[in-house]
Amino acid sequence: MKVAQVCHVYLPHLGGLEYFVDRLHESLKKKGVISEIVTTDMKTPLEGRKSNAIYYKSLISYMGNPFSLALMNHFKKNRYDLIILHQIWFIPSFEALSFKKNAKTITVVHGVYPDKATKKQKFLLWLYKPIAKYVLKKSDHIIVQSNSEKDKLLKIFKINKNKVNVIYNGTVLEKNREKIESKERVILFTGRIIPDKNPDLLIKAGVLLSNKKYDFKIKFIGTIEDNYKEELIKLANNLGIKDKVMFIPNIPKERRNELMKEYASAFTSVAVGSWEGLPNRLMEAMQFGVPCVAYNSGGTAELVKDGETGLLIKNLDEKELASKIEFLMKNSNLYRELGKNAKKIVRESFDWDKNFKKISILHERK
Repeated sequence: MKVAQVCHVYLPHLGGLEYFVDRLHESLKKKGVISEIVTTDMKTPLEGRKSNAIYYKSLISYMGNPFSLALMNHFKKNRYDLIILHQIWFIPSFEALSFKKNAKTITVVHGVYPDKATKKQKFLLWLYKPIAKYVLKKSDHIIVQSNSEKDKLLKIFKINKNKVNVIYNGTVLEKNREKIESKERVILFTGRIIPDKNPDLLIKAGVLLSNKKYDFKIKFIGTIEDNYKEELIKLANNLGIKDKVMFIPNIPKERRNELMKEYASAFTSVAVGSWEGLPNRLMEAMQFGVPCVAYNSGGTAELVKDGETGLLIKNLDEKELASKIEFLMKNSNLYRELGKNAKKIVRESFDWDKNFKKISILHERK
């Protein structure tokens, strides 16, 4: 079987989509199936590009959505048995589908629609909606990463529900590593550090915790543009908690052991992005028994069950976020119970190897 995975960007970019593509590639390889990863070079440094991907030149890009004539020509010239598209909103998915020939097509939706969007975002998504509808219509099978995302997809696009399959995202479990008890309360924020993920909200919540004399450290780990990093540092400085905020560069997958150690030793991990599918960064922390605090976006509530496996905020509000973190700090027995349940749910329902088998079934289905 000849397989192509199509994504608008790929490693060394950091994000749930990029890591999903990489994990899928490795799992297919173990089955003896080689997938070509076809992507664009949009804002992709030469250093760190992967040999398992073809990075085609993007002629133009608008708001992170690239158009590549070279990528389109690739699908004109090449035939595949299966094309796996990653996300419905990006032009490369449209380009690949336009020349798919007789290939079966599976589309993975990494976040249907933001749960909170600016007027500009809503306008751009309105412009791109015909692309998304085309991709969904032409796909043989569609994967969404939670039941709530399925409901959202059917509501927005009115598509054939029989094509839509709920398959949870998953993480590669660290079977021989346990939670590391640390005297320092580290609040983790990992992944892409961009405005859509609302890292400023955690800094503002940190001020409220600091005012109550709680001892903690906020640790950001991931890629961030220099200008935005300076903006966040300035915010922390102006609010008087610069000494409690630190930034660590992205830890690549080749040094995964370092990142897992950060998760295992964290007090909690926070995810407050407004556009999510099912955040892998939460699973990575929860597998060690770390209770997480998250915004109820996408399918997050099916992983972080409020008061059972973690805590949810319903609004992007620093007071609400601070109160949830404080609740964990004040209630040690509940903290341990949430951590125990968090570890259990990830290992039972969000194991990548188990969920990959469900994806594999779609490869054979007509």
